[in-house]
Amino acid sequence: MGFDQDLNRKWSLNSRILYARFSYRSFAPSQGFALVQDAKFHLGKLSVTGRLAYFHTNDYDSRIYVYESDVLAAFSIPAYADVGWRSYLLVHYGFSKRWDGWLRLSRTQLLNQPTVGSGFDEIPYPYRTDVKVQLRYRW
Repeated sequence: MGFDQDLNRKWSLNSRILYARFSYRSFAPSQGFALVQDAKFHLGKLSVTGRLAYFHTNDYDSRIYVYESDVLAAFSIPAYADVGWRSYLLVHYGFSKRWDGWLRLSRTQLLNQPTVGSGFDEIPYPYRTDVKVQLRYRW
């Protein structure tokens, strides 16, 4: 379920409630939900997109995938699993006719786990922060 609202020419909001349920044969059913709030701001050469999401799932089987805006020619569809918060901020600025720049900060905070990830990707903290910077020069 979702709700879109253009507040004016500069601001827009998008709210969503997502639900997932997983069941397979004799395994116990698993379910989860996510509350997602996006905000977009556009003024001239500057655009800013942000998200704050709360998610709560029983386990990884009931994970919820949500598309996120990203830097040019990249995409992000993280799995929301367990209990926690996910946020990101994407800034795009057109410096000139030939130069563009992007900055993306994202963070996942788990509320009831001591680590994020597993195996070689495990981080010994309950949060993960990613930073992306991209510059483009057009010929």
